[in-house]
Amino acid sequence: TDTETTQELLVVQNEERAADILEEMAPDKAADILGDMQEEKAQEIINQMETEDAETVTELLEYEDDTAGGLMTTEYLSFPPTMMAVTAVQELIKASQDKYIETVYDAFIVDNSKLVGTVSLREMLISPGHRSLGEIMNKKPVVVDPEEKAKKVAELFSKYNLLTMPVVQKGGELEGIITVDDVVEFLMRKWK
Repeated sequence: TDTETTQELLVVQNEERAADILEEMAPDKAADILGDMQEEKAQEIINQMETEDAETVTELLEYEDDTAGGLMTTEYLSFPPTMMAVTAVQELIKASQDKYIETVYDAFIVDNSKLVGTVSLREMLISPGHRSLGEIMNKKPVVVDPEEKAKKVAELFSKYNLLTMPVVQKGGELEGIITVDDVVEFLMRKWK
């Protein structure tokens, strides 16, 4: 697989070069690769990573592979409910140019670190510009706890025909998101 090939290439690189490569990847993909390495080698590479990237990857490594936390990424777009839809689209365009964003299917509406809703990209684009995200958001999105088993996550994706799913702590804090491609990748690994 691509992950195995990347892992093999990183093992032969020096730790600093390997860290540079992983910093360019989505955090969930980098965590998958490091999680499959020998612990000592993975830690040496993490030690060479930029502090913020290292913290993100280390946080993701704390979750078991077969849980929602193990499938999620921490790279997602979040906006306050008071933001106008037209402004959110402009911010989305800017963000996609400035940093790596795995998905732009949905924006996650957050108030004081708590998920209050989701808005699809389609809804943002067709909504009159004077409407706030709070007015057009789905106030009851399907969410999952970070410790939920991946099998249940896959069932929810199928049942509700989802492209993304927020991963939310018990207190409502948005921890990350899972994308449909992460679920498919997990299922493919299980079938091997």
